Amino acid sequence: MLARDLLTQNVELPTIVIAMTRALPMKLPDDFHWVLAQPSDDWVGARLELHGCPLIQVQPCRSGWLVNILLADPDNPQANVAVRSVAAGMRWSARWARDRVGRLRVLVAEQPIVLPPDLQGGRPLLGQVRTPVTFHG
Repeated sequence: MLARDLLTQNVELPTIVIAMTRALPMKLPDDFHWVLAQPSDDWVGARLELHGCPLIQVQPCRSGWLVNILLADPDNPQANVAVRSVAAGMRWSARWARDRVGRLRVLVAEQPIVLPPDLQGGRPLLGQVRTPVTFHG
């Protein structure tokens, strides 16, 4: 039977049910955490951070969502990825981060600290001075 025959005959087709899940992102180490945008924020979506340093942001793009890598790894550049939803972006991001935990920790530890003006004490800011970070595990 051809598709055009189905249009001319009264044939009942089987119903296919597609269930959308609310699967959670995979478990990441405790020093990683997700920040979800609040209605009062000037951004939309979700952001994965490591010790307060933003790594990945899931943001709207046209009719879908874009996973934007915020922490660039000069040794292994990563292109942005289009996904269907914030949840899908969080799942993709968690898998990506899980595969690079050690390298991401090194990159975050190498980031310069920028102190707010009230903590600079009137002295020039030393952007490369950083409190040592130790990782366990």
